[in-house]
Amino acid sequence: KPFTIPEWGLADRPADDHGGLDNPSFITRMYNWVSNPDNNVSWHSYFQENNSEIRSRIFEDDQFPNATDVFLDLFGGD
Repeated sequence: KPFTIPEWGLADRPADDHGGLDNPSFITRMYNWVSNPDNNVSWHSYFQENNSEIRSRIFEDDQFPNATDVFLDLFGGD
């Protein structure tokens, strides 16, 4: 059956210091996993949020510049 990933992404959670922060390796591993036909991923969506509890925007504010560069190289985009 097709597999979907409705939300995935990097994060910075200031309250408890959890999250992947600027982690281009995670972006690369996600790309490799979702691109592998054996995993039957039909769609996925990068999660973006910016509030007092979680920050996960890679396309704004240069929050995760290294991960953003890798994401754009692998997944495309402007």
